[in-house]
Amino acid sequence: ADLAAAARSRTSWERLGLAELFIDRMGLLAPSLAAAPRDELVSAVAAMADLRVGINLVELNEVRHDRRAELSAALRAAVDQVLAQAAVHFSARTVQGLALAPPESLLNALDRGLDEVRVARGDDARRIVRALVGMRRNLFPRAAVYRPPAPVVARVLADAHQEGAA
Repeated sequence: ADLAAAARSRTSWERLGLAELFIDRMGLLAPSLAAAPRDELVSAVAAMADLRVGINLVELNEVRHDRRAELSAALRAAVDQVLAQAAVHFSARTVQGLALAPPESLLNALDRGLDEVRVARGDDARRIVRALVGMRRNLFPRAAVYRPPAPVVARVLADAHQEGAA
C-alpha cells in the first residue's frame, strides 16, 4: 500500500512522510538482513528492494510535481505513465500478494521514460534517470539491458568523437 501511495503522492508533505517511512524501514531492516539465516535472506533482500523502489517513486514524483522542473511535455507524460503503471501494480500486489510480478507494461513505461529523458539536461534529468534506473534494476533484475534508440547512440558517438578531436 505504501508503494502505491508513493506512486500516487501529490504533495511534498506526502512524499516527505513516505521517504521518512522508507528510510526508517531500511534502517530497521539492514541489521536484520545482516543477521538473517540463509532461508530468510531472499525475503529480506526483496523487502530492501521494495524500499529502494519506494524511494525511487518518491524521487520521481517529487521531480514530476516540482513547478520549477523544466520537463518536456513528452518526458512529463512518460513519467506520468511510469507512476500510473507503478500505482496499479503495487495496488494489485497489495490485494493479490507480494509474489505478483511487475507487468511488462511497467518495464515498457520505464524504458519509454529513459528514451524521453535522454535528451534532457540538468539536475532534474539526472534525478529522473536515477529513479527510473533504480526502479528498473529493482523491479526487473533479469530484464535485458536498456538500449537507447539507435540515433541517440550515433549522436553520442559523434559528440564524443568531436570532443576527442578538439
